[in-house]
Amino acid sequence: MFTKSSFVLGLVIGTIASAISTFVWYHYLSRAVNSEGLYVSSGMGIRFLIAVMACLFWVRYPDIFDLLGIALGLMLTYVMIIVHGVNSLKK
Repeated sequence: MFTKSSFVLGLVIGTIASAISTFVWYHYLSRAVNSEGLYVSSGMGIRFLIAVMACLFWVRYPDIFDLLGIALGLMLTYVMIIVHGVNSLKK
């Protein structure tokens, strides 16, 4: 049922890419916290490439994956960060 919808398949691809991007961001953050150097990297280039690779699924198979679903899946991490920030402000 869910695999017949191109929006849901795009959402799955976007969510997987968003999760991988979050783990990359966390890796760079923990490395920066444990480092004593002045250079801090956030892994933006790698996270950008992950988003581009997710969008390449749509470029290659536009009838199977929906671009809006991929975009919403990629934004899922940022929505979770905003929700967590608002919840922590309420406390």
